[in-house]
Amino acid sequence: MEQALFGDLCTTMSPMDHRRAGWPVASLVDYATDTEGTPIFSLSPMAMHTRNMKYDPRCSLVVEMPGWRGLASARVTLFGTVRRVPDAQQDMARELFKTKHCEANSSYGTSEFPLYMLTDIRDVYFVGGYGTVKWVSAQDYLTCSADRQGAPPHTKPIHHSLSTQLNPPPPLSLPLLRLLNSSLQPSLSSNPPLKVLKLSS
Repeated sequence: MEQALFGDLCTTMSPMDHRRAGWPVASLVDYATDTEGTPIFSLSPMAMHTRNMKYDPRCSLVVEMPGWRGLASARVTLFGTVRRVPDAQQDMARELFKTKHCEANSSYGTSEFPLYMLTDIRDVYFVGGYGTVKWVSAQDYLTCSADRQGAPPHTKPIHHSLSTQLNPPPPLSLPLLRLLNSSLQPSLSSNPPLKVLKLSS
């Protein structure tokens, strides 16, 4: 989740659109995550998926591993509810978003493109490739830490005046460890976890 830059946000078409009301629709969106892995989006109020979420906030987010090479590559689907990040936390979410995408776009977190978050995560569907399929509980997902091996430059730590709000993520949960190749485990212990901001849900 931390390494990928984009995902497919799946919503239900609202009656506000004259075509295909009630049908599922997917939109490509960029995102960031907080310490718990909560996805954060910068969405235009005029976008179709934003209008859909006002009608039905239930959504799913499909994320593919970077360097996707077909069905043998890993992907994950998160099921939850998308809502607007509270005004008091818009700046914090904006910092997370801008740091991951290495951009200084001033539209992030403004009234033109306010920040939203996938909260109330109900389930996680993980496919690690052929023969590796697993439903992961929301608790296991929200309490695990990211694999630091091969982390891209945008996952560097954030250092600013909000450093007092940084919290280290807990160890990787055992159910997720069983899904990973055992050869990765030494790298998890030898590399300290990334510290990033956590948004309250």
